[in-house]
Amino acid sequence: MKYQCIFEHQQDYPIKRMCAAFSVSESGYYAWLKREKSQRARANEQLLYEIEQVFHDHRSVYGSPRIHVALRDKGIQCGRKRVARLMRLHGISAVVWRSRVQTTNSQHQLPIAPNLLKRKFTAEAPDSVWVSDFTYVGTREG
Repeated sequence: MKYQCIFEHQQDYPIKRMCAAFSVSESGYYAWLKREKSQRARANEQLLYEIEQVFHDHRSVYGSPRIHVALRDKGIQCGRKRVARLMRLHGISAVVWRSRVQTTNSQHQLPIAPNLLKRKFTAEAPDSVWVSDFTYVGTREG
């Protein structure tokens, strides 16, 4: 992590000073630069590619459990937590589709109240006509 931080900020600060601040040697940093990626890092890159393929093939709605099952069906051995970690690190998250609650049902056999005002909203005397309006307010109870 220290070497990665030095690498990311090398254009902002001198490498020699950052190595001193992190208490690492410059030769260790340059050796890290030349070193190949570990086998696990290469495997993670390949797995991430497969995760992205499954994710996009299923319209971006699959989360880590479903992607894990799809990868297992393809013959790729990996853990669900590993899939979840890679998805989280690379900003891959499922799109949550919320279903709309139907608030009006006009197809019923119940009696309908008569329209007494006939869209004449002016009243001849006070307290002779009452109107109201209500708005749908979503609650957790439905």
